[in-house]
Amino acid sequence: MKYVFCIVVLALCAISVSQGATLFGRCKPKETENQCYVRVMKENKDNCIDISISGTFFEYRSCGSVQCGKNLRKTPVDLSKPYPDCCQKCEIIDPNLPIGLISESL
Repeated sequence: MKYVFCIVVLALCAISVSQGATLFGRCKPKETENQCYVRVMKENKDNCIDISISGTFFEYRSCGSVQCGKNLRKTPVDLSKPYPDCCQKCEIIDPNLPIGLISESL
């Protein structure tokens, strides 16, 4: 009985993993059901993101958090550039001064 239960649980796990998650979006006319894209996200020009779409798979990338130390400042997000060049970076304020850590205890 335990053996049958384990087989059933493993089968259910395999089926659930193979099905994956479904993301609802708008499809272009005359496309197959497996070739949808997320139009709202793809047309988003207000954020520094990159979306790659291939068949039923899509990959979403965005900028991470930026923490700058002493003698460094964050650059603003530049949406005129493609990802990842549009992300914030740390730039040196005064090249004659040393660059410090965020916290002296590090």
